[in-house]
Amino acid sequence: MHTTARRDGSRFVLHGEKAFISGVEEAKRLGGGHLTLAKADGGGFDFLYVPTRSAGISTQKFENMGRMGISTGGLTYADVSVPESYLIGAEHRGFDCAMEGFSVARTFVSAACIGAAERALETGIAYIRDRRAFGQPLGKFEAIQFELVDLYAQVEAVKWQCRRAAWLLDRYTLKGDTSHRSEVDRAVASVKLTAPPIAFECVKRVMMWFGAAGYTKEAGLELGFRGIMSYLVGAEGGLNIMRIILGRELLGKEFVPYK
Repeated sequence: MHTTARRDGSRFVLHGEKAFISGVEEAKRLGGGHLTLAKADGGGFDFLYVPTRSAGISTQKFENMGRMGISTGGLTYADVSVPESYLIGAEHRGFDCAMEGFSVARTFVSAACIGAAERALETGIAYIRDRRAFGQPLGKFEAIQFELVDLYAQVEAVKWQCRRAAWLLDRYTLKGDTSHRSEVDRAVASVKLTAPPIAFECVKRVMMWFGAAGYTKEAGLELGFRGIMSYLVGAEGGLNIMRIILGRELLGKEFVPYK
């Protein structure tokens, strides 16, 4: 991390950059802002709310392959000044606040993936009930029927994982109780590790049931195919980051593969 936050009296001065941020264009147009984590000049990290229209901020929009409902972009800070009242949590302790936010966001992302998977299966079920080949509905072919059943069971399992993660967050993290931090981290990392691949597999398989029609935008499946990919490659933490978190919580911090 190269972005820094320097205290200047009752204000903080930011210098650096922030990338792959949702809502950059909307915040600039509508007057919103974003949260940023920066190295503090006294050690540790500061977590700050920064209005996107602040003097010294320049923005860049990235053209994503999916997730078209909101913009994604980057910001550059050139000595951006924000008041100390915009500090989130305690000074120099911003990393903990950011990680708690990630836990909530990863659970939301997992829920979104589950919703996409369920919608794909609903679309697929309707199709294989009606589409006929070789004199019978596609749903009568065991190769497709068994695949549907396996995908449904996986989605149901990860849905309960997601509910448990959300329950733990509500019961402990969101109430400031850190006594179950490891249990929460395990639950959140587990569901973020499993929900995106399962959702992606659901959309992919249903597209294949549709044959050539599944490759068209009219089928409505390619939108999920492209959107879910963002959660596989890194949004709210890549899959290998989830594996590192789980390895740390299962084996201990001395087994973290990096320092």
